[in-house]
Amino acid sequence: MLQNVLFYSDFKVKYFSLYLLFLNSKKNILSKTHNVNTGYKIYSKPLLISYPRSGTNWIRYVIEYLTNRPTPGENRLVRGHKPWFRLLNGGYIVDRAHNAQSIINNYSKIVLILRNYKECFLRQFQKQRADFNSVSDLLLDENLHTPCSWYINNIKAFEEFKGAKKKLYFEDMINKPLEFIDDLVEFLDLPTKKLNHLKENLSEHQNNSVGLYTKRGKKSFTNGNKNNLKLHSSSLSKSQLLEFDNFYLSNFPNITNKYLERYLEG
Repeated sequence: MLQNVLFYSDFKVKYFSLYLLFLNSKKNILSKTHNVNTGYKIYSKPLLISYPRSGTNWIRYVIEYLTNRPTPGENRLVRGHKPWFRLLNGGYIVDRAHNAQSIINNYSKIVLILRNYKECFLRQFQKQRADFNSVSDLLLDENLHTPCSWYINNIKAFEEFKGAKKKLYFEDMINKPLEFIDDLVEFLDLPTKKLNHLKENLSEHQNNSVGLYTKRGKKSFTNGNKNNLKLHSSSLSKSQLLEFDNFYLSNFPNITNKYLERYLEG
């Protein structure tokens, strides 16, 4: 009798603990009310920082494939986005944010992903760009849903950050994918059990990543193609391209020369 009582009591404790875990997971892990712009408040995990349209989908895919753990975002990547899987295998393996300036110091490790600012903005504001009289008007408009100032503010915050940090470039992800993956894996200390399979079947995984991105109605323009790295900015005139560069060189010369020099027109 006593044994049955103890078993029942132990069962209740375990059940209640699991229930609390579920509630906590539902609040902090499963909830879709968190804002990807300002992070998911998972301060114990590394933070991925990127302005929208910077290629984070592939990075998320690599992380999820190697860890079997989910990353914050839409329900579209490698497993790990079902409630039961998150509960049994752990929550998000990283956090992410498009606008990290106000939250960055809550983390101990960060990764900044940069892409050509011209490509980011022209892709992000593809429908709105015709409403602006000049490039400067676009860059200075703080009423946009993801203002262009986030791009430079992320770099400023990264520059001042005192913890472990790593910057990665979208273009290197396309041009030198194996080196890019190695840098990501080393810095985030990701498991390497499936790393060789990922590298040996890189094209297959890249296609899977694009397919998962477009599955929910989104469109991938670059498609991992080296020839598409300037797809959006190719529609601009030389003077418009230089207007982008001159804006950053005039207003943020040190940051531009240190982080963005590769994007300046020759």
